[in-house]
Amino acid sequence: MQLTLVTLGGLLAAGIVSAAPQYQQSTSNVHRITQRDLTGYDNLGCYTEATSGRALSGKSYSNDSMTLELCQSTCQGFSYFGVEYGRECYCGNNLNTGSVSTASSDCNFACPGNATETCGAGNRLNVYQTTGSGPADFSKYGSHGCYTEPNNAQNGRALMGKTTVSNNMTVENCADICAAGQYSLFGVEYSSECYCGNMLAVGSVAAPASDCKYACSGDKTETCGGDWRFNYYEFGYTPAPSSTTSSATSATSSATSTSSTAASPTAPAGYTDAGCYTEATGQRALTGKSYFDDSMTVEKCAAACTGYEWFGVEYGREVLLLWQHNQ
Repeated sequence: MQLTLVTLGGLLAAGIVSAAPQYQQSTSNVHRITQRDLTGYDNLGCYTEATSGRALSGKSYSNDSMTLELCQSTCQGFSYFGVEYGRECYCGNNLNTGSVSTASSDCNFACPGNATETCGAGNRLNVYQTTGSGPADFSKYGSHGCYTEPNNAQNGRALMGKTTVSNNMTVENCADICAAGQYSLFGVEYSSECYCGNMLAVGSVAAPASDCKYACSGDKTETCGGDWRFNYYEFGYTPAPSSTTSSATSATSSATSTSSTAASPTAPAGYTDAGCYTEATGQRALTGKSYFDDSMTVEKCAAACTGYEWFGVEYGREVLLLWQHNQ
């Protein structure tokens, strides 16, 4: 039997894909867990994945009997946890660049371990934050880059906690204003405007750095947003170093830079590289088994796939395997 290798962000494969079960989607009459049901946590709602990589990158875990409580327990010690695609759990101390609030209807997969709970969807997470877990040190903050205001007027501003306008506005002044109000996020816009909040409104997304082009009214050496664009900061956030893109690049440009610099995988013996594939509609492309390793290689994935015809590597550190097709 000739095996075939495919790359899903490197999908490695061989054979015909058989039908795989999908996780049940939550229906409108199913009880939704509220933040009161998870003592010590605030329900932040449904979020997208980050611009490049995962929204929460501190720790990951998958279980075919996933529940909110199981993920909560797994993420003890982290400020955030999120459940995705029914069976996946992610932990972190901040939401990575590009992860933004989206419509609650986007998170519509029931948790397989408790169908009365909602566990995200494809590339969507139900995110929870420890109650009162504001940044430990308001003197430290990091930049997420340039962001848009929501494109729907009904959503209001991207940050709706507090608004201050000053002819002496600087990034530092805005940070002081929002820290005093115990807000975790802040942004400077249109030279003299400062906005504070604890979450981004639906529709606010990363924009090119060049869109934030106005000097701050109180310090011409600093940048304070643009027209319907703001420089977005988070207390306690440390941007991940990147040699290919800046933190202010858009989702499209970041993805392009990453894919253009990644080395082409070498097919292990017995496999053929079938190229780069998308995920499936409403489920993973490969659903037999999943495995995570921060030192992932194509060879490790191949070794883990004994007994399977297809294997795929994704997001740098994940392996997705499909049950073997009987010839």
